[in-house]
Amino acid sequence: LAEWKPPVYDNKHGIVLVTAATLRNSPKSLDSKIHHNNLLNNILAKVNP
Repeated sequence: LAEWKPPVYDNKHGIVLVTAATLRNSPKSLDSKIHHNNLLNNILAKVNP
């Protein structure tokens, strides 16, 4: 018997969404196989005012 958990999403109140204005860079500009270059997009979005 599975444990009961409250629903994560409530249809009555909706969800809060935050988006960043920074777009992902082109795959031609940085090699996507390098792990640190993948993190660069996350860092740029985090510091975006």
